[in-house]
Amino acid sequence: MIILPQMVKVKWHNFNREWYESKGYVYTGHLKEFEVPVYDLIEGSHQKVRIKCDYCDKEFSRTFKDHNLIRKNSVIDKDACFKCGNIKSMESSQLLYGVNSAAQLPKAKEKRKRTCLKKYGTESPLSNETVRNKINNTVIELYGVSNQFQREEVKEKSKQTLLKNYGATNLMQIPEHLEIALSKRAQTLYKNGDVSTSRQQIYIWNVLGGELNYPVDRINLDIGFLLDKIYLEYQGSGHDLSVKMNKISKEEQKEIDKKRYYYLKNRGWKMIEIISTSQYDYLPNEEVLISMFEYSKEHLKEHSWITFDIDKLTVRTSIFEIPYNFGKLLNTRQYACNI
Repeated sequence: MIILPQMVKVKWHNFNREWYESKGYVYTGHLKEFEVPVYDLIEGSHQKVRIKCDYCDKEFSRTFKDHNLIRKNSVIDKDACFKCGNIKSMESSQLLYGVNSAAQLPKAKEKRKRTCLKKYGTESPLSNETVRNKINNTVIELYGVSNQFQREEVKEKSKQTLLKNYGATNLMQIPEHLEIALSKRAQTLYKNGDVSTSRQQIYIWNVLGGELNYPVDRINLDIGFLLDKIYLEYQGSGHDLSVKMNKISKEEQKEIDKKRYYYLKNRGWKMIEIISTSQYDYLPNEEVLISMFEYSKEHLKEHSWITFDIDKLTVRTSIFEIPYNFGKLLNTRQYACNI
């Protein structure tokens, strides 16, 4: 909501003179400055006004013109700051479509398939031979191997980490490994059986395919890859939405995440986790995402989880944590409608 009372400084111009004189203001000369209450501004004014986020109470600013345009096109009478935009988007989708994201609609899935068929000739980029070859060639040019995790220095670092922490060079020799893997918590919170779908989740789904929000008993996966029995979890800036909305505490969310992971693991599911908690929710381009996915599938043949941490620029598993080149990161908000 616009913070009231609020006075805004403006200047006299030929284009605004008639407006302000009709409001009772006395003309004092061209470019002379004067103050007006915020709602006396011309509707298309470029003056910035102070606004309070209706979700987190944070104060932010935007032009009066933009504020009016957003409110005019909004289906709910609320203002959201940049970080809370996803919450407002989900509420709007619930009112319009009865789901948290338009991506959950059958027609959205069909449109995504048509887009991939038109661009790649397949329902998923991963099924396109040209895309696969391009990824392999790029990795070979950069690292001399078809997958950078085949590099000897990476293998050696993994062995040294195992020796230091567990006194063994092979994961299968470590009895405690299962418990360590089980300690990893799942990330996405779903409330009352409703699936929360972020724009970043939609972007990843567009690139990798799979089943968006695939149900496993009482749990909906972010993205499920059924043949491999692998699920992908995206931890973005909206991960703790229910905490921000004061519906649950941080401790309660941690317990939900923990139970979720163990529940899925006990049913044979293995997890790929992507973390990007900056306010822009940056993600890699399509080629890098596909490369990350291909490596993860290979790694998960013997392990339970893998985490790509974009915030720290690392890839983390139960036996090592090393730097990872994610390439030029994309602000995926622009892909919100590509479904």
